Amino acid sequence: MKKLIVAATLAATLAVPAFAGAPTPIAPPSPTTPSAGPSGPNALSPGGGRARHAEMEARVRAKIGAFITGELASRLSLDAARSAKLSDAVQAFQARKQSQHKALREELEKLQQLVDANAPDAQLKQQLDVVVNVKANADEINAFLNDTSKFLSVSEQARLAIALPDIMLAGNRAFAAMGMS
Repeated sequence: MKKLIVAATLAATLAVPAFAGAPTPIAPPSPTTPSAGPSGPNALSPGGGRARHAEMEARVRAKIGAFITGELASRLSLDAARSAKLSDAVQAFQARKQSQHKALREELEKLQQLVDANAPDAQLKQQLDVVVNVKANADEINAFLNDTSKFLSVSEQARLAIALPDIMLAGNRAFAAMGMS
């Protein structure tokens, strides 16, 4: 049953980029370019595959966004114009979510540094509270619903709120199964 779900999700994912107008894939570097050698930006030296990693991360994020948009548009039976507006709202949602995730990572790193330095409990508690507040202030869903309120009815927004967690989970699982996340 899981294989069937993953296969169906994968098939839908592969069909969605054409529907959602996903960017064309970036060609891998040719073997004759300097970047393809061990001294190029893709080398394993410090700082060496960061550009490629960022590029791949952006492509995966775009594919997940296209998947989410396609699934929501299908479940809500949206026309092309409202699907385009939904796509913009999904992109804004992803940007807010990424920003919040980055802030959380930074605060967790600070907490880890304090733990490693055997900081006093008062200092640890203060940083722990900051981490908890960053997690608690995840208002991406509220902002997403606010963005969609401009072109979706309340009924459609309710169906969106019900479907979004399942769609996001299915998208993440599909991309994890493909080795992309």
